[in-house]
Amino acid sequence: MTAAKEGHGASQFFLAFYYENGQFGFQKNKEEALKWYEAAAKNGSYQAANKVRELKNR
Repeated sequence: MTAAKEGHGASQFFLAFYYENGQFGFQKNKEEALKWYEAAAKNGSYQAANKVRELKNR
C-alpha cells in the first residue's frame, strides 16, 4: 500500500483490483477501487483507464 500511496502505478492498479474484487483481506469497495484505478491511469496505465470506464458504466 505504501508504494501505491507514493505513486507507483502498478501498485495502484493492483490495490484497486484487490478493492474491486475483495481479495487479500480487502473488502469490496467500488469507490476505493475507482480512486486507485484513476490514480494508476494518471500514471500511464491503460488497463486502469479501461477499468475506470468499466466501473463508471456499471
